[in-house]
Amino acid sequence: MKKLFLLSFVLSLFACTTTEIKTPTEDKNIAIFKENSKVVKLIFDNFVNKDFDSNDAVTSDTFKFCPARIANDTLSKSATKAGLIALRGLSNKVSYSNLMFLPAVDIVTFKADGNVRVFATWNSEGKNGAILKQKYFAIFEFNNAHKVTLCDEYQDYGGIVQTLTAAPKK
Repeated sequence: MKKLFLLSFVLSLFACTTTEIKTPTEDKNIAIFKENSKVVKLIFDNFVNKDFDSNDAVTSDTFKFCPARIANDTLSKSATKAGLIALRGLSNKVSYSNLMFLPAVDIVTFKADGNVRVFATWNSEGKNGAILKQKYFAIFEFNNAHKVTLCDEYQDYGGIVQTLTAAPKK
């Protein structure tokens, strides 16, 4: 009797556990997200290495950049490139850490849609000697060719520029 009770108890534990069933669409979107995450990492590496021309191959011709600044419209692909070159020019060394990719989700179904959310910390050594650690968050949207169509970024560019252009400390 004890064995029968123990067996029914163990079986009830297995019966109560739920497993999430993933549809082929979800699996496909997670695979797309993983491929798109590689593109975002490449863009990060290109910034570190001052290789801005390589981003042309992974951004669409209609690419738009939405910086987190007050009263600023979206920027075109060429304006974004010019801004990144100017920003990178303020630092001797740049690196990133704490890089984390998360799938973006459809706002209706809350299921992965193939796009990428990214968190990181940017580390810079300014030409003026300033040391900067800046938390970063962005959403990258992609087309079917794995090219970035939109980057919606949340970072304190004003603080970055102010720190990296301040007079050197004596």
